[in-house]
Amino acid sequence: MFKPTVTSAKPTTKSEAISLLNDCIIQVKSIVETIADSSNKQNQMVNKIDSDISKIAGTVQANSATAEESAAVSEQLSGQAGMLKDLVSRFNF
Repeated sequence: MFKPTVTSAKPTTKSEAISLLNDCIIQVKSIVETIADSSNKQNQMVNKIDSDISKIAGTVQANSATAEESAAVSEQLSGQAGMLKDLVSRFNF
């Protein structure tokens, strides 16, 4: 973590004041760059998470469609099994 350099010494000349101000500006610039870099990394991770969630949603939708198709086929097979049972029951064994 970045720790800014803090001084309690008061500048005695304009040159010292400008130098101190310049040092503060450099520290603020460094802090802002760190924040910007962290924000960019966070944005990249959020985009990756969003992409991964979209992939998961697609898989869930595909699984749901397959489950619905399986249920429909199961219902058809059940009906056909009932008809076959009725047909077989007509034969005398």
